[in-house]
Amino acid sequence: MEGIKIFIGVILLSLGGCIEGYEVDNSDPARDSFAIAEKTNEFGWNLFQQKVKESGDENVLISPLSIQVALSMALNGANGITLSEMRSVLGFADWKVSDINLQTAALRALMEDENQKASLISANGFFYDPNRVFILDSFIDPLVNQYRAGFLELNFEDPSTIPVINDWVKANTDGKITDLIKEIRDEDIAILINALAFKADWANGFDTRDTKKGLFTTGQGTQIAADFIGGNREFSIGETENFIMVDLPFIDS
Repeated sequence: MEGIKIFIGVILLSLGGCIEGYEVDNSDPARDSFAIAEKTNEFGWNLFQQKVKESGDENVLISPLSIQVALSMALNGANGITLSEMRSVLGFADWKVSDINLQTAALRALMEDENQKASLISANGFFYDPNRVFILDSFIDPLVNQYRAGFLELNFEDPSTIPVINDWVKANTDGKITDLIKEIRDEDIAILINALAFKADWANGFDTRDTKKGLFTTGQGTQIAADFIGGNREFSIGETENFIMVDLPFIDS
């Protein structure tokens, strides 16, 4: 039984946002890549709780890393209050943008390290209309060098632009996501996308003979029929008054 996850982080940069080309400072030594992984966990947990509050009865699934990478790329085009607020939300209040760029790249390289048992691919794209925004080299360079982002000039008033972007998304999610962008508003000046694809086997698989039908109780107390996988082994779990969670490791996780 394989685990396949496709995630998308999208930032719509609109008029009123800041795309002025942040000048990075490389004077400080790069930070530990494990520190940025901890920031990802903190940011993800805070974001997840916020999304749960807003979701009502819907299930919530997010990719903190994909969202963090998209926002971190956007940091390179921000300054002043916008830059300060974005770094605060991400948990990087005391980090230089150059350090965030370098350690995001190091974290990606660590996770993409090739092996026979698991794979993670991260693709970044920046789509913009040159009639709506002027992009400085100081913004382009870190996105190309640290994030391996591709840049594409498009006419946002041309209806064919939307399928061009969606085709890029489709190609970088192995066809799993095909219709991401629905519309481009008059105030949109650029679209920044991170696509994250992960595929791996479980560390210990689940025999299909142990899968049984049962009743699953939703958060609203209703019961629905569902397939329950089974296995007799030890797992790490966490429990509070509000939830119980289990850690199901992948190979080389």
